[in-house]
Amino acid sequence: MNLTLHLTPETEAKLKEQAALSGKSLETLALEALDDKLAYLDDYTSPILSGEAWQARFDEFLATLPRSKATFVDDSRESIYPDR
Repeated sequence: MNLTLHLTPETEAKLKEQAALSGKSLETLALEALDDKLAYLDDYTSPILSGEAWQARFDEFLATLPRSKATFVDDSRESIYPDR
């Protein structure tokens, strides 16, 4: 099937940039993006999940997020003014 897409200049630029970074053709990258989006919709438009199934999917989602490099900073008054 042939399909013509009218992309905004911004979307076209992003697609070209990602294609260049990944070494894939524009068509391959666009098809992969569509497949990913459709798979996501299939996974998350299903009927109401049980608590365990919902938790499992949520844990899978959290695993895809980048880890935070934040560290605890003690900015309490006591740490700033130790002699007071």
